[in-house]
Amino acid sequence: KRSDSSVFIETTLHKWLEAQSERKRRMFVNTLFGLLESTGQSTISQIKNDLPSSLYSMWEMLESMPKKQRETTWNMITQLFTMGSGTLLQETKKAILSKLESVSLPRLGEEPSPETEA
Repeated sequence: KRSDSSVFIETTLHKWLEAQSERKRRMFVNTLFGLLESTGQSTISQIKNDLPSSLYSMWEMLESMPKKQRETTWNMITQLFTMGSGTLLQETKKAILSKLESVSLPRLGEEPSPETEA
């Protein structure tokens, strides 16, 4: 079974990718891989193990990009995080409503039964 976080990430990425034009998706993927390559590392684990140096290399690359490309990249990242927070809120709402379906509350004006009293 897939984890909740895996489903969350997939849902968020699909929504985000659908909202982007093909040109923007292509530019973002090329930029993302360029940033990763700028670290000189060959795996994500290596990047994580040398995070300060890796982040510095990526930041330098971002700063050297043409202004329009840098702005587009930041806008797309912002949209991704915005969609992620929206997806998280939707998933939280579903989980709460699902749990509430099993809760039995007395109707207004009715006396609670002894087993529902706290």
